[in-house]
Amino acid sequence: MISLANQGKVDCIIVKDCSRFGRDYVELGDYLEQLFPFLGVRFISVNDHYDSGRDEGGMDIAFKNLVYDIYSRDLSKKVRQARERLAVQGKYTAVQALYGYRKKKEDKHRLEPDPETAPVVREIFDMRLAGMGITDIARNLNDRGIPCPTVFLHEKGRPTNRKENFGRMCCRMKSIRGL
Repeated sequence: MISLANQGKVDCIIVKDCSRFGRDYVELGDYLEQLFPFLGVRFISVNDHYDSGRDEGGMDIAFKNLVYDIYSRDLSKKVRQARERLAVQGKYTAVQALYGYRKKKEDKHRLEPDPETAPVVREIFDMRLAGMGITDIARNLNDRGIPCPTVFLHEKGRPTNRKENFGRMCCRMKSIRGL
């Protein structure tokens, strides 16, 4: 978006509140007080009742940005501490279970072997122990039509970081090394 503003393709930026635009109050202040006025870009923050077309930045918006920055850092610290506490207790905290596992229904912080994918993971380990190279393992899985972890998740209706081209995806060395 900043690149488009620099090219003159954006003349107004509207955000819910300043914290949605940037977490660093110093950087945000630079945008609001220097870059956007220089580029002629109007900035509107709905919840902060700020419109650079009618308002001066001043202490009000600077103070709000400082509070957002402190809140964001504090929240980040609390989330990290909570995850660390769960990890010390041996609890799993990631959104998705690793390929070959699934989260237990009765406790989302515990994993159990996935009856559908665990045999594939065991087979990969067995092929590797037998001296097969990673490229050959990937080729073997692809030739047999075994979907890679991302395609498997997509086929099961689970979220993935990919949005398209699932039909062209195949097992790669990278996905096998990660197991």
